[in-house]
Amino acid sequence: LNLARYYYQISTADTDPVNPNSLGGELRVWLDLNRDKKFQKGEEGPLLSAFGGVLTSLAPDLKQPYTNELVVGFDRELIEDLRVSFTFTYRQERRLLGIENVGVRWVPTTVTDPVTGNPITVYDQDPATIGQDRFVVRNAKEMDQNYRGLDVTVEKRFSRRWQMLASLTLSRTTSNRVAPGSSFDIFGIGPMAIDPNNLVNAKGQPYWDRPVIFKLSASYLLPRDVNLAGNLRIQSGQPRNRLLTVDLTQGPVTVFAVRPGEDRYDTVFTLDLRLSKIFRLPGRRSLELMLDGYNLANSSVVLNTVELTGPGYGTPLQIIAPRIFRIGGRLQF
Repeated sequence: LNLARYYYQISTADTDPVNPNSLGGELRVWLDLNRDKKFQKGEEGPLLSAFGGVLTSLAPDLKQPYTNELVVGFDRELIEDLRVSFTFTYRQERRLLGIENVGVRWVPTTVTDPVTGNPITVYDQDPATIGQDRFVVRNAKEMDQNYRGLDVTVEKRFSRRWQMLASLTLSRTTSNRVAPGSSFDIFGIGPMAIDPNNLVNAKGQPYWDRPVIFKLSASYLLPRDVNLAGNLRIQSGQPRNRLLTVDLTQGPVTVFAVRPGEDRYDTVFTLDLRLSKIFRLPGRRSLELMLDGYNLANSSVVLNTVELTGPGYGTPLQIIAPRIFRIGGRLQF
């Protein structure tokens, strides 16, 4: 049993946005008065937004983020050379840092999801606050995250020419997942942006959430000391998102059309094997020859697709690597 609280160290990256010497700038409309398609001084139009340390401050009550963690474990040897363990973990991440634009006002606006026809509430910037950006780095309850997981491990120590390690993880992570394209503040570093549009349909499972993960590693010593080893991995696919881009006063904004985790990519299955043998050479030298096979089932699971609502939605962007064989050797002196 372990019960702990870990405080984060606030780094310079977290406070750099308030540095007046850090990156800053303005976004303005370009008025191409002479229509030469080349920007020249004097063609700056109305101010749309601004950013930088001179516009940013730290909340006076800023506190260190922290993690609460509870771990309960049970371990027992069932028979000779065979051990089983159970570990339950509950973890809370609190007071994470975010950066909020407190100089603008947001007006709830309803748009229609073109796929389902359902209404989605987004937040339009009040035109009267265009160019009045003011930012505060603060503790963001919106970024709280919870994790629950159960790990079951079975270990067979090497005996009678074989060994094995198997594990099963059942878990769930819940947090507000910031929509792609808005993951960080306008500085590109430091705290995440706290924007009401970033929180639309955002309560769900983050990218790395895998409710079920099974791993099996084993090896067997064949006759003539040829070693056969393998790794089997089965895990839930990552959350599949559907995103929607809407044009608002502040420009195009991308939000989640559905909550992350409501749909997932297909289950990932991979099997890798290795045959190897070590040859002893004079002078305490050795040569190991290896034959490796990766993804022997030649799985072609799609890992990522175009997630933006539109004609290209669902187009594969990444699939698991195909079956690969490799012959290698290792000479040790």
